[in-house]
Amino acid sequence: MIAFMPAGKMEAFFQEVSKGNAMPSEDPELWRSHGMELLGPPLKIELTK
Repeated sequence: MIAFMPAGKMEAFFQEVSKGNAMPSEDPELWRSHGMELLGPPLKIELTK
């Protein structure tokens, strides 16, 4: 379970990113405008069978 207090900025963030692709943009301004900061490079996913 994850909780956000106050939830206002997170709710607005999810509403904004749901307008486009499934993944949020890496545009730093989008994240900063909702009180967050991206750190480090994106994680790489390695699929194995």
